[in-house]
Amino acid sequence: MYSNEVGLTAVCVGCESGKYRQSKTISTICVDCPAGWSSLEGSTKCQACEAGKYGNVVGEDCKNCDVGHYRTTANDVKACLTCPSGYSQNIKGQTSW
Repeated sequence: MYSNEVGLTAVCVGCESGKYRQSKTISTICVDCPAGWSSLEGSTKCQACEAGKYGNVVGEDCKNCDVGHYRTTANDVKACLTCPSGYSQNIKGQTSW
């Protein structure tokens, strides 16, 4: 939650998705999650994109890997891998090839 108002009538508002407010930061702003991380509305922390998803833009929600690509939790959160030669899958958001 944050508030950019001052005084007794100040109203706290939840940070929007893709942003968070750390308890040790200024309470008047929300900060973008790093690329490959996301948050739900009102969050106090960001979480790494889950398997089958990636994020390559700061402050944006995670997206499903495209057809022919996958991402496990051990892979870089900013990109999906291409299925190896001889393997394929035709569903978005896959966690393996």
